[in-house]
Amino acid sequence: MRGTTELLEAARKDDPEAQCELAMAYLEGHEVGKDVQQALHWFSRAAEHGNTQAQVELGKIFMMGVGVQRDLVEAFRWIQSAYILNMTQQGLAKVQESPDDPLSNFQLEVTVRNLSEAKRWLASQMTLNQISEAQQRAIKFLFKIREQTLQTSSDAGKNGPSATEPPNNPPGN
Repeated sequence: MRGTTELLEAARKDDPEAQCELAMAYLEGHEVGKDVQQALHWFSRAAEHGNTQAQVELGKIFMMGVGVQRDLVEAFRWIQSAYILNMTQQGLAKVQESPDDPLSNFQLEVTVRNLSEAKRWLASQMTLNQISEAQQRAIKFLFKIREQTLQTSSDAGKNGPSATEPPNNPPGN
């Protein structure tokens, strides 16, 4: 783990991994005083930046009511978001990086299976209206993440074609 000062600096500069690591330190009281509200703050910021570990931690916090009122709808929202992002972003990246690496593929499979089981258990504790509301929150959040990603890609490609614009090549060339 990075030093607390370095971690806090990186977290304040919107580094989602640092935000998640700092949140975990606050949640567990490692190298900083235990502070569930600070943990929630930093997990939320990391989750909003698409950090799936932070999303899972928020899901667990809301599921168990750690420092907040127990809220299965919010728990399901964060677990659902992590599940979908894990299957898309990280899953595709792992398969593309090392399609023949059984350990990497096994780790992805275990993560997806665990998230799927968490979703199933949460759904068994909820009404249909709660599940519907949680799914709507997750979808709204995922569209927000998608827009941020497209905006970042567009900003990075200012010197060339953006990710949202097709290349200016005629068909057949």
